Amino acid sequence: ILGRAHGVVTPSAYTKELAESLGAAPEHTFVVHPVPERAKAVAAEAIAAFKVKYGIQGKRVLLTVGNLVERKGHDMVIKSLARVRAEVSNVQYLVVGSGKEEDRLVAWAERYGVRDAVIFAGQLGDDELPLAYRAADLFIMPSRILRDQAGRPLDVEGFGVVFLEASQYGLPVVAGNSGGVPDAVAD
Repeated sequence: ILGRAHGVVTPSAYTKELAESLGAAPEHTFVVHPVPERAKAVAAEAIAAFKVKYGIQGKRVLLTVGNLVERKGHDMVIKSLARVRAEVSNVQYLVVGSGKEEDRLVAWAERYGVRDAVIFAGQLGDDELPLAYRAADLFIMPSRILRDQAGRPLDVEGFGVVFLEASQYGLPVVAGNSGGVPDAVAD
């Protein structure tokens, strides 16, 4: 199908290369980066209420927004959180999203002694998600490529619109150097 296509649009250089490796003609394959919705203005009172709701007032908040799946790297943040807390006081990790890895992530947080610093907020609606970005100090999602035994990619971040969303809200971003993420985050 890709070899016969008159045009193939991909969200990143990584997925362009992947499409070409599967038969797409390079001269007919184009990268068009996704664009997030415009950052929404939110009232300071709403941000303060959000912080109270999640117990993060007066805290330094690390934020990840995404499905709770292994490739997103939530576990790597949790594993490193004790070291971060030793260097930076009052750190809370706010995890927005849901998925099959939640129980495993809760267990990791308990195992590493940081359960009190990890907040699983679940899915947030369109009215609360901007509040999460505004309440945070840093966006972090150390995505990685999951591979099969032969080294072929099984699961990979094709782009990562959440990195652009975080940047729109003025957050510094920490990201994994995998898949299409380098197209979404300027080093």
